[in-house]
Amino acid sequence: MWSMRETQDRSRRFHTCFAYYSLMGGERASTTRMRLSGQICCVCKTLLHPEPNQRPGERHCKRCAPRHRVYMHFILAKGCWSVTFLEEDLKTSLPRRFVFQNDVKILDLARRGGAEFNLAELQAIEHGISMGRGAVWLSLTLDRRACISRVPAPSHGISAHQAEKFSHIGLAVGCCAARKKR
Repeated sequence: MWSMRETQDRSRRFHTCFAYYSLMGGERASTTRMRLSGQICCVCKTLLHPEPNQRPGERHCKRCAPRHRVYMHFILAKGCWSVTFLEEDLKTSLPRRFVFQNDVKILDLARRGGAEFNLAELQAIEHGISMGRGAVWLSLTLDRRACISRVPAPSHGISAHQAEKFSHIGLAVGCCAARKKR
């Protein structure tokens, strides 16, 4: 037979194991209602701010939002850094293109795009910049993915005709070549 102390230890271990690792139970009814109405994140359960036209349903917070992998390719051409984007299949080109005068903007774009900035990835980007061409995988949220998927409107003092003239060669509006033409 077990002593009183062994019985208490066994029941305590059983209760601890049952309370935390049980297949029964789950989340509370109030948490379920809040999750299904979109008031809390469906992954981490943090409170979300209400949106004006919010439909009922599960929502993610910015940290837990699903991400899309996009391939960012950059190349130095005529003194400007041309940045293009490809889908994960590396065949489908996204319409948005950027042109930068400074290579620091490429690092900033990669950081904002969710690229992994461990030592190897940072060295690979810097090596690509020193060679004049390179690429990096980005991990974009749905909002940022939507921004890259749409074509920007002409701006920066360039007419729509000039923007069309440069769009067939892949230069973005505001490129150094467009500034030289003015």
